[in-house]
Amino acid sequence: MTLEDLIVKKEIEDLLYIYCRAMDRVDDDLALSVWHEDGTLQYFDRPVQTIRQFLAYSSPARLTLKSHTHAIVNILTKVDGDMAYSESYGISLGQQVPNDGVVIDDIYSGRYLDRWSKRDGKWGLEHRKYIPESYAKTQSPEAWSGGRAAGGIIPPIAKRDRTDPSYAFFAGVRLEDGVPRQD
Repeated sequence: MTLEDLIVKKEIEDLLYIYCRAMDRVDDDLALSVWHEDGTLQYFDRPVQTIRQFLAYSSPARLTLKSHTHAIVNILTKVDGDMAYSESYGISLGQQVPNDGVVIDDIYSGRYLDRWSKRDGKWGLEHRKYIPESYAKTQSPEAWSGGRAAGGIIPPIAKRDRTDPSYAFFAGVRLEDGVPRQD
C-alpha cells in the first residue's frame, strides 16, 4: 500500500462522515458534495436513482423526525488509481416526534457498498448500494427520549439544520456550552 492509497482512504473516510452529518442535519448541499453530479444510489430493493431524487423525498421525511443519527464503522477501502471501492457498516436511528407521550425509535443497520472516482482532482461517489442487515423499533415514555438526566431537564441544543452548533464550531466560532459565544 502506498502513501497515496492511504491519503485516498482517509479522503473517502471523511466523505463518509460528511454524508452522515449531511443526513442528520438535513443539509442537502453538504450531501451533494459527497457525490459526483451524475452519482446514483440504490437503497434496499428500490430502483436506482440519483442523489437529487433521493434527497427530494428523504430530506422532508427526515425533517419530520425529532432526531436522526447516523454512524459509520468498519470502513474497508480498495484503491485502484482514480477508482476506489468501499464497504462500510452504517447504523441510523430516527426518533419520531412523541405521540401520546410515547417516543418511537427506528434503528436500521446495514452496509454501504460504494464506488468512488476521482474527477477533476475531487473524489466523489459514483454509485452506492445499501444492503440492509437489521431493523428494530423501540418505544419508550417521552421522558426517556433525552429529556431528563440526573434529575434535571436537558435543554435541546442539537438542531436539524445549519443552526446546529457544529456549523459555528467548524467555522471557528467559539462555543460555550454548545452554543456560539456571544461577545
